[in-house]
Amino acid sequence: MIYKNKSGKWIAKGIPKDFNPTYTKSLVLYFNTLDPLFIKAQKKSDFEFILTLLNIHGTQDVGWNPFETTQDIFRTFHKLKAKIKYNDEQLHLFLVWVDFLNDFY
Repeated sequence: MIYKNKSGKWIAKGIPKDFNPTYTKSLVLYFNTLDPLFIKAQKKSDFEFILTLLNIHGTQDVGWNPFETTQDIFRTFHKLKAKIKYNDEQLHLFLVWVDFLNDFY
């Protein structure tokens, strides 16, 4: 079972022995990484948060899906990061990325 403990961290206990341990570790890592984002989004608007979880589309047009566009942006930034060889350039890209994410939260 994976659950949030009293301190607010996700932990795994009582997982069946035949369950993949790498998968369990990954789930706990993802839950602890994403949970603060979900909490922040929910505090901003419960209604919009629920619509997002249900993948109900808001602002969009024919042939354009905001969720897919956001996924494409993530992929593009990861490709760019892999191409950059110098630390300063990686830092600049990271700062642009953080600024981009701040617009959403």
